[in-house]
Amino acid sequence: MKDTKRFRGVYIGPQENLRGETATLEKRKNGIFASFDAVRTGMNIDFHGPFHNHDFSTSEEDVARAEIERPPFTA
Repeated sequence: MKDTKRFRGVYIGPQENLRGETATLEKRKNGIFASFDAVRTGMNIDFHGPFHNHDFSTSEEDVARAEIERPPFTA
């Protein structure tokens, strides 16, 4: 079993095409990996990364707001 921790977050980093997208995050030894909710990101099936901790906001309020403002859609 992997030593991982999963949690929710919203991307706030420098990549404009991902900014505001919600994701399930996984903390690994070499950084944060993300599986984004929306198909529009092209990064919704597997975990991608590593990202920096400061690339995501994990506050419940920010995640809830992002889910309303940019609802995920799937194929």
